[in-house]
Amino acid sequence: NANSGGAIYNYIYTENGTGALTTTMDNNSFTDNNANSGGAIYNYIYSYQGTGLTVTGSNNSFTGNNATSGNGGAIYNYIYSYQGTGLTVTMDNSTFTGNNATVAGGAVYTDIYSSQGTGTLTAAMNNCTFTGNNAAFTGGAICTVRTLTVHNSSFAGNSANYGGAIYNDDGMLAVSNSTFTGNSASYNGGAIYSYIEQGDGGTLKVDNSTF
Repeated sequence: NANSGGAIYNYIYTENGTGALTTTMDNNSFTDNNANSGGAIYNYIYSYQGTGLTVTGSNNSFTGNNATSGNGGAIYNYIYSYQGTGLTVTMDNSTFTGNNATVAGGAVYTDIYSSQGTGTLTAAMNNCTFTGNNAAFTGGAICTVRTLTVHNSSFAGNSANYGGAIYNDDGMLAVSNSTFTGNSASYNGGAIYSYIEQGDGGTLKVDNSTF
C-alpha cells in the first residue's frame, strides 16, 4: 500500500532535455495493490521545456488493484507540461481484471496539464482485455484526456456512472475491431462516453466493433 503507486511510483523531471525518456514494463503481474491513486503504477512526468515520456507495456496482468481515494485503479499517468513535449502510453497484450477506482479510470487513467498548449497526450491499447473493472465516476475501464486508440480489445462487465467501459475527454477517440459486452453506466454511455467541449476539438471514430 502507498499514497501513490501501490507497487511502482515513477517520477520523471525533464528540463531543456534533448533525449526521449522511456519506461518499459513487460511480462509482469500486479495483484491486490492499493494506493490513493495508481493502485499498482503511478507515472508522473514534469516536463519544463523538455522532452516527454514514452511508457510501453506488453504481456502484463493487473488484477484486483485499487485506487482508494482517486484515479487509476491499476495505472495512473499524468503529465505536467510547460512548453514541453508530451506523454505516449502504449499497452499491448495485457489483461485488466477487477480493478477499481473511487473516482475515474477503474483500470487506466491518463491526464495532462499543458501550459501554453505545447504538451500532447496519446494513449493506445492493443489486444488488451478489460473485465469487471469499476470507477465510481468516469471510465469503468479507461478514462483518458486527449487521444486514445483502442484496437482488437475486449471490454466485459465494466461499470461507472459515465462511460461504463471508456470515457474520453476533449480529444480523439478511435476504436476498431473491439468487443463490448455487458458494460454499464448509471447515467450515460454504457460502453463509451466521449466528451468534447466547444472550442477544444475532437473526434469519435468506431469501426468493426461489436456492442
